[in-house]
Amino acid sequence: MQVPGGEPPFSRELIDLMKGQPCNLMPISKFIPAYHHHYAKQCRVSDYGYSKLLELLEAVPHVLQILGMGTKRLLTLTHRAQVKRFTQDLLKLLKFQASKQVAVTDFMQAYHWCFSRDWQVLDYGMCDLMDLLAEIPDTTITITHQDLDTVISVPKRGEMRSLCMGLRVCTFW
Repeated sequence: MQVPGGEPPFSRELIDLMKGQPCNLMPISKFIPAYHHHYAKQCRVSDYGYSKLLELLEAVPHVLQILGMGTKRLLTLTHRAQVKRFTQDLLKLLKFQASKQVAVTDFMQAYHWCFSRDWQVLDYGMCDLMDLLAEIPDTTITITHQDLDTVISVPKRGEMRSLCMGLRVCTFW
């Protein structure tokens, strides 16, 4: 089971393991024990065709970023992987809502109800919810401004969307 060219199982394991870490950061020295604890099995590097853990981790640069040098190295998900994970979580949250939408002012509460944990934007590698939302393609979510609030929703089929006047997406009824 080689990683290059066909790594989805190991990539998914990495994402699942890292999302449970505070701010998605883990010292490299904690990787093997964390993997063993999380999956109740040994992470055998040789199963993936490598002889060193660092080589295996470096083989998935689209998912994992290695920060620092030597024994002080930290593992974190790449920006792309974090945005993809947030997008999946956001769509789950929106589908959890009866109206398939949530106002930004209600986002923290909706997140808690959906995932049974507090919303922490740092868990997705950003400092602001609006910055995260700006990373998601317009075809995936719709952002509208209603009264004094911003509303995030799942685009409706056949909905006419257009870029206009500095707003990311405007919806015309």
